[in-house]
Amino acid sequence: MTILPIHSQNTFEKKPVFVENFSTTRLNPKVWGIDIAEFKGHNVYFSDQNYRIRKGVLTITLKKKKYKGCDFTSTSIWTKPSGIRFGYGKLEIRAKVPATKECRPALWLNALNSTNQLKGEIDILEHWPDYGKNKYQANFHLWGKMTSTAETHKQYPKVVSTIDVTKWHVYSLEYTPTEITMTVDGKTVSKWAKGSLSDWPQDIQYQLYISLACSTWSTDHVAESKDLPQTLQVDWIKYYNMNMK
Repeated sequence: MTILPIHSQNTFEKKPVFVENFSTTRLNPKVWGIDIAEFKGHNVYFSDQNYRIRKGVLTITLKKKKYKGCDFTSTSIWTKPSGIRFGYGKLEIRAKVPATKECRPALWLNALNSTNQLKGEIDILEHWPDYGKNKYQANFHLWGKMTSTAETHKQYPKVVSTIDVTKWHVYSLEYTPTEITMTVDGKTVSKWAKGSLSDWPQDIQYQLYISLACSTWSTDHVAESKDLPQTLQVDWIKYYNMNMK
């Protein structure tokens, strides 16, 4: 995929309204929730035991470890709606993720509301077992009542094949009333525009999920999953409101 120059329109405030620098040894319970459950169909149990914060870096570890009927353990965290909601604005995450076939790392946004009987899901980064280290998927999902169709779910995936995901990068999502734009280190890698899609939910509020699950390959080949443990790391997160002036 050709990386396009980032658009020059200055639509976001200069000062972030939310910053997470992981400056404490545990997640702030006012901001973050932690999944405590089996991830159905993926043979992994999420708990609060597979993450740590050290020297300002959040590390989530996927382990090959039997626990509560699963063969793997890991952690999945999410922002609490009472602590922060992500709407029109720019979200930046400095992160690096594993690229082995055992892992399914994800940075994504889950809708907290719907409009016009529609809601979205925005996958900033998903990595699949056959991608290798230089490829990942960004995706925009729509859920709900679609125009002129009986479908209730559509997705518009875009594969990015110019980024080594095992290195540190700043992944950015810019969300406006008319566009969803994703950049890596300041360069545009994918974009969805309201005018090019038949359905477009307005003013959706989201919560952020950061998770490291095992892949479906690993679920089906437990004995062959030897490249574990693996880690997903996040250095910082920043969120800027859209400048509505």
